[in-house]
Amino acid sequence: GAGGIPVGLDPRVLVVSPALAPARYAAAGRAFLAQYNQLYGLPQLQAIFGYTAMSLMLRAISRATDKGRTATVSRQRVVRELFSTRDWASPLGSLSMQPDGDSSLKGFGVYRVAGGRLVFWRQIG
Repeated sequence: GAGGIPVGLDPRVLVVSPALAPARYAAAGRAFLAQYNQLYGLPQLQAIFGYTAMSLMLRAISRATDKGRTATVSRQRVVRELFSTRDWASPLGSLSMQPDGDSSLKGFGVYRVAGGRLVFWRQIG
């Protein structure tokens, strides 16, 4: 074929990803995916992560600058605001930042390969 694994191995391949099936996301995540689909077509698995990461950073900048009213801001203040995120209803679910930089998110999706495509199988975590 054109690369990748042989089709005969599809049933034996599992892929673990932080991405969940669309119906498994909280309301904010389902709303993001629906709006993305309307505007651009079916989103890739990573789309919700990029959106959430940028939203998290913009929230931290907004808090660090008093919603844009503070003209100057230090990197340390933005980082402090980022790490002070607690129980944010993000598109990925309730999210808090840990002191080591990890998030509190625990759910992972397990995907099978079928016909050369990833198909959601189940959620773990």
